[in-house]
Amino acid sequence: VVSHDLRTPLQTISIAASCLETADLPAQDRRRVAAICGATDRMQHLIEQLLDVARIESGRFAVQRKPVGVDDLVEAVLSLFQERAEKERIELTKRTDTQLEVEADRERILQALSNLVANALRFTPAGGEIEVTAEVHAAVAKFVVTDSGPGVPEDDIPHLFDRYRQGRASRGGSLALGLYICKRIVAAHGGE
Repeated sequence: VVSHDLRTPLQTISIAASCLETADLPAQDRRRVAAICGATDRMQHLIEQLLDVARIESGRFAVQRKPVGVDDLVEAVLSLFQERAEKERIELTKRTDTQLEVEADRERILQALSNLVANALRFTPAGGEIEVTAEVHAAVAKFVVTDSGPGVPEDDIPHLFDRYRQGRASRGGSLALGLYICKRIVAAHGGE
């Protein structure tokens, strides 16, 4: 109920802001409109995370598996972050088998990989690099996101997948649900 009540006015704001994006406005007003659009996108993301947690906790979290190319998944994720990575002078690379396919819920796997790449971007300094790899080991697809950032402090590792828990090195600004949801997405696919 809360998510529905939040979504309706948020969609109105988003549509109005999108209309303003196409208008001929002074630079200062364009920046304000961009800020509104960014804030509505962020609010929508937070609502979706809360809905996912509610689905997980109620046992209604499900995946719809279909054949999907691994290279396609990785390429789709990297394209989402390419512009941001270029702005922050971080190199995004991939290493995949272009022939490899998996039975997976494409949108959910994209959600999990996007969260991992976003986290890597958050902690990788300018001039660094992030690599996404995908390979098969014993008939299981293995996705890996590595970065040249400082790594996770040792005492935060046992709590990486706890909901609402951010590590000491976190820069804040989130509900700390991303890795919690990622773990559930992977588990729903029979992985770990």
